[in-house]
Amino acid sequence: MRSLYICYFGVSEPLVNTQVIPYLRELVRAGHTIHLLTFEPQSSRVHDPEFAAVKTQELSTQGITWHWRTYHKGGLTAKLTDFLSGTWNILRIARVNKINLLHARSQVAMSMAMVASWFHRAKILFDIRGLQAEEYVDAGIWSSASFGYRITKWIEHKGIRRADHIVVLTELFKRYLVEHESVSPENITVVPCCVDVNKFVEAAKQSTPTKPFTAVYAGTITGLYLLPEMAAFVMAVRQRIPQTFFQILSGSPTAPAQQILHSTGFSDDQFKIERVSPDEVASHEAEAKVGLCFLKPSFSKIACSPTKIAEYLAAGVPVVCTAGAGDTDAIITNNRVGIVLNDLSSEGMKKCVDDLLRLLNEPDLRGRCQKVARDYFDMQEIGGKRYASAYHALEEK
Repeated sequence: MRSLYICYFGVSEPLVNTQVIPYLRELVRAGHTIHLLTFEPQSSRVHDPEFAAVKTQELSTQGITWHWRTYHKGGLTAKLTDFLSGTWNILRIARVNKINLLHARSQVAMSMAMVASWFHRAKILFDIRGLQAEEYVDAGIWSSASFGYRITKWIEHKGIRRADHIVVLTELFKRYLVEHESVSPENITVVPCCVDVNKFVEAAKQSTPTKPFTAVYAGTITGLYLLPEMAAFVMAVRQRIPQTFFQILSGSPTAPAQQILHSTGFSDDQFKIERVSPDEVASHEAEAKVGLCFLKPSFSKIACSPTKIAEYLAAGVPVVCTAGAGDTDAIITNNRVGIVLNDLSSEGMKKCVDDLLRLLNEPDLRGRCQKVARDYFDMQEIGGKRYASAYHALEEK
């Protein structure tokens, strides 16, 4: 296939470097020609011609031809500007490079791909990275009656109908599309958020856990993630193991998180919030005893696959997560690599701590976690091969 991957994010964002480019490298290895279109904020270094040239060369050496447009921050007018610019450039790139597959990552990219396909004949792969409209409602950004919610759901519905193939993150969401949207299961491929497992395994080998008992959380500390509840859980662990330390790896503003931790009873020497580079995440996570992922319960979670869970397990670290995060409940429970927390009350957390401490005493827990990471979340064996399978299915149509 000659594919144009449309991504409504900037090329320097961590998500693009962990959840876009690695997959595209695997598709290149599978023999496909890959072009990438990103949307770059005004603050991005990409607007410096020298940096853009270096980035272009870097991606070119990986077999990816990179194109970019400016991302306009703002309301409806900004989004319309991006939509028109994106659609025009998709057409230009597709015609010049004889693109026969438009690979649209999420709903905004899919809206551009659908309109472009009216003027340039190409198949469309709708890569649904979650229920975006519901997630915005859950995070308090939109209401279910807002224009943003309604237009996003309309695009999603039309995209599901138009797509020649669909990629989703979870088996739960695949079943939902089959049962409620009448999509043929053969037209859906499940690709969870994957990681370079070998990188995390090596970090675990080199780690020297000299720190006290550490609970780690990696990711945003606003929106859908429940930092107050995670803080309460770590405090419950501290009642059993008083020296327990809470390590937070996040690029979010620290002041709100510090306020939450202080109000929960933490002193400054009992936690640390820091931004680390993507290359440093593995070593920090490997030093922990448990990784946390507490999500706000909602319908949208059937479609989510938290990358942090794949990272924790690859580092050999068991997980404590709230129930309902995609396929996570079944993976964790069936393989005994963590605890699914169903009850956020004080008593529920105390029971979870008891279950966790028993689990931590089981032999070869680290090896079991890493095996599950390889079996479910390996970038090459799971992510890369499943994307290649989806591309092959499109070639056969």
